[in-house]
Amino acid sequence: MYAIEITVQGTVASDVETKVTDSGRALSKFRLAANERVQDRKTGEWKDLPTTWLSVTCWGRLAEHVTQSLVKGTPVVVQGRLRERRYDREVSGVSVPGSSLDLTARVVGPDLNKGVAQFRRTKSPAVRLAEERALSEAGFASAGPQPFVPDST
Repeated sequence: MYAIEITVQGTVASDVETKVTDSGRALSKFRLAANERVQDRKTGEWKDLPTTWLSVTCWGRLAEHVTQSLVKGTPVVVQGRLRERRYDREVSGVSVPGSSLDLTARVVGPDLNKGVAQFRRTKSPAVRLAEERALSEAGFASAGPQPFVPDST
């Protein structure tokens, strides 16, 4: 089966939920609202088209960075793999089919059409470990590698 790769421009519509899996890998999730605004040529009025809702999942370092960078209301651009998840839910004792659009993000960034951002590069765990070793070998004390711990706020 082929994956659908898409790029979506939208707004973070929920708080970013973050956890660390049993294997120690960071996982972040948030809802994304994407809609288009068009101008009616006859009246000149602006109208919002229906909103498309997506559930966005981020893994690993991207999840860590998303947790530290995004809050509800942030305009973003997200690129990743799209899939539709189908399910049944019970409503008044009747099984009703439903579906959700899920986007597994490969790239997430601020939408610079909506504002400005300040980028701060982070070091990979391998680079941090190499620096710690070099400091240790040179006789300097180090704090040791720092694991990712999601913010409790």
